[in-house]
Amino acid sequence: LLASLLNGACLCLYDFGSRGVTGLGRWIAEERITSLNLPAAVARQWNGCGAPAVAVPDLRDIRFSGAAANGRDVERLLATLPGTWRAWASYASSEAGSVTRAVPAPADALPPGTLHVGTPVAHRVVDLLDDAGAPVPPGEPGEVVVRGRFMATGYWRRPELTAACFRDEPDGTTSYRTGDLGRLDA
Repeated sequence: LLASLLNGACLCLYDFGSRGVTGLGRWIAEERITSLNLPAAVARQWNGCGAPAVAVPDLRDIRFSGAAANGRDVERLLATLPGTWRAWASYASSEAGSVTRAVPAPADALPPGTLHVGTPVAHRVVDLLDDAGAPVPPGEPGEVVVRGRFMATGYWRRPELTAACFRDEPDGTTSYRTGDLGRLDA
C-alpha cells in the first residue's frame, strides 16, 4: 500500500465481503486498474468460481503474492481477464519487507510450473540453508534466510521466538529465518 501511495498511484481496494469474488473482473474494468496485487489463493478461488470473462484493456500487470503462483493460475486468469497484461511474483514478509522481485513477463509466455520470485532486491541477501544451518546446493530445497540492515530485529514481547528467528550478524546486518522453503534455480 505504501509503495503505491508514495509513487503517486491511485490506490483502489476491493471489498470481497460485499462484492464477492465473482465481481472482481468487472471491478478491475470499471476502475481501470492498471496494476493488480493478487494473492495466489484469491486467484485460485476466482479461477474456480465460473466468473464471466471481462476485457481489461487498462490492466498492465498482475503481481502474485501470499503463496506460490504458477503458470496454470496465470493461464486460467487469461481466460477470465483477456488482455496483454504481464505477470510476476515477488517474495516479502512483515519482518524483512521486500526480499525478491521478478521482472514481469507476458502472461501467455509463462511456463506451467511455479512462478520464479526473482532475485534479491537492494540491501537483501538470501541464503537457503539446511536444518543444520549449512547452505544447500542449487536445485535443492532449503529454508529461506534473509539478511540485511533494514529489517525487523525481533518480535515484541516474544523473546523465545525472536531468539529462534533473528540473529545479529558480525557485519552489522540482521538475519531472519523465515521458515519458508525455497530452491535456487538457474
